[in-house]
Amino acid sequence: MKKNNGNRQVAFTLSEAVGRDLTPERIGGKAHGLVRMSRLGLAVPPAFFVTTGVSRAYLQTTELPQRTHFHVGRCLEWLERTTGKRFGDPSNPLLVSVRSGASVSMPGMMDTILNLGLTPAMLPALAAFGGEQFAQKTYRRFVDGFRKVTGSEPPADPRMQLQMAIEAVCFSWTNDRAIAYRKQNGIAENLGTAVTV
Repeated sequence: MKKNNGNRQVAFTLSEAVGRDLTPERIGGKAHGLVRMSRLGLAVPPAFFVTTGVSRAYLQTTELPQRTHFHVGRCLEWLERTTGKRFGDPSNPLLVSVRSGASVSMPGMMDTILNLGLTPAMLPALAAFGGEQFAQKTYRRFVDGFRKVTGSEPPADPRMQLQMAIEAVCFSWTNDRAIAYRKQNGIAENLGTAVTV
């Protein structure tokens, strides 16, 4: 029987990470902080983490490692069960933020996308929650943010939005702000960034 190699896992749910000894170098400083707070019994939002290895691989090949899709999908299912919401469901939408998280703090140097998963079909549910103006402003901010970070309009498929956002956050390791910050603070260029969803 083939032994499971934990090093092959490229995304971890918060609950999985709490039970493992995952370093900031692997899941990023932001994720590591959430794990530590959770272990202390503090309330933290449910999240999952894509490892820095994915970022390094993406920067070499401009493609996510194949197993990323499986592990992100598995973590997304956990997030749905935990929140009671469904990613892509117009009536009960799960919206997420996609954030960078290097092992060393680099505040504001890389990219973030908020309210990812939003589509026009979800506007009635948003309007029922916070009013028509709230729904329209939230959607416009999402579209503007997604376009700014990825360079394109958000696709109608939320899962494709998520893939594009993960790729863009990985790529933001190479933006001018991040490069200048690493140079100024003596941070190694080959660390890559984790992604917190």
